[in-house]
Amino acid sequence: MTDELQDSLEEILEDTANEKHLDHLYRIWLRLDKNGDFGTFKAFAAGNFAGAMIFLYSSYEGKKISNLDKREIKDLTHRILGYYYDLKPMINDYVTKREYTV
Repeated sequence: MTDELQDSLEEILEDTANEKHLDHLYRIWLRLDKNGDFGTFKAFAAGNFAGAMIFLYSSYEGKKISNLDKREIKDLTHRILGYYYDLKPMINDYVTKREYTV
């Protein structure tokens, strides 16, 4: 993985942890979850993060996501999980803050 791609993936992590980014996601999630069947915001934020990482990687490599090979998926899964462990406390803090302000 190039330094440029690594830096871009880390930018996604930083942006996802940004409160303004989480506010935007929260508003989208609220609209999608009108009937209460869309799952938790935490799961939505994690899925958005993973999707952004996979999309960036596949675009950088000039491939469709469906054309990534097993090695790439394994590496991405490992990387996403590692980053998510850094991101999870920030999402939890955001959710806790929202619960007290709603």
